[in-house]
Amino acid sequence: MPTTTLSAVLATTLAVAPVYGPEPAPTPEDSALVDARRDLDTQARRYEHMGQVGLGLAGLGAVVMLTVTVPSYVLYKRAMDNAADDEFVVTRDETLRRARLRRNFMHGSLAVGAGLAVTGLVVAIAGYRHRTVIQRQRAALTWSPAIGPGHLGAAATVRF
Repeated sequence: MPTTTLSAVLATTLAVAPVYGPEPAPTPEDSALVDARRDLDTQARRYEHMGQVGLGLAGLGAVVMLTVTVPSYVLYKRAMDNAADDEFVVTRDETLRRARLRRNFMHGSLAVGAGLAVTGLVVAIAGYRHRTVIQRQRAALTWSPAIGPGHLGAAATVRF
């Protein structure tokens, strides 16, 4: 029983001569398409990292507000209640000073936490938005093998 090779079957089926040897070098158009896709992949990864950094900053801002600002507010309110209950002028002044210090600390931590959160959200939105645009551009550049009777090659498609 004769054995048939895959290249003989393909040559008979597709009506092309079997090709032996190394694959031909890519044409300049193919390498330009590959380079463009590689550049778009690199940009998409950079914007992905930008979005992740933004989410990290927003999370850090939220943590600062929850772990510093809220407890400072509770301590401020408690110090103000203690100052209202004090009967002696000397201890009341000290209690009011501590309450003001806690209030200032609360406002400072609120400003830092809110600033981090807003900055993080803006960076995350910008990063993920740009990544989506880059991914759309990358999806617009495609190439595929072109096989037909009498020819074998590649076809590039650019959608816009």
